[in-house]
Amino acid sequence: MKLKTDIASEGAQAAFETMWHNSPLLQEFRRQQVQELADSFKVISFDSGVPLTKHDEPIEWFGIIAEGKAVVRRDDVVLGRLETGDVIGYMELSGVDKVGKHEFDINALTRGYIAVITLTDLKVLRAKRPALV
Repeated sequence: MKLKTDIASEGAQAAFETMWHNSPLLQEFRRQQVQELADSFKVISFDSGVPLTKHDEPIEWFGIIAEGKAVVRRDDVVLGRLETGDVIGYMELSGVDKVGKHEFDINALTRGYIAVITLTDLKVLRAKRPALV
C-alpha cells in the first residue's frame, strides 16, 4: 500500500481518540500523548478488498487499524483477522534501521481507516520522544 494521506489532521485526532478508548494498545497513554501520536501519523482510508500488504513487499511503514477489518493470508490460507487497534509492521519496531519484508498478504474485509507512519518518520519520532514510541 502506498501512503497517500486522505484524511485531514482533525480526522487523525478523531481516529486516535477512538483507538485510545477502544484498543488496549493505547489505553496506558495520556490524552496529550495520544494527540502527539496523531500529529505524527497519517490516516488513510481503505475500501473492502484493498490489499494493505503483499507477501514479500518491503515493510516501509508501521500502521494501526483505526477502524475496519482485514484478513491475514499466506498462500490463500486464512491465518487470522485484524480489526480496530491491531497493528501491521510491528516487527519493525524492534529494528527501525533494518527494513524487512511482509510475511503475509493482508486485505481489507470492510471499509476503514489505518493510521500509518513511515519507518523513517518513526525513527525521528523515537529520537525526539523515546518515551512515546
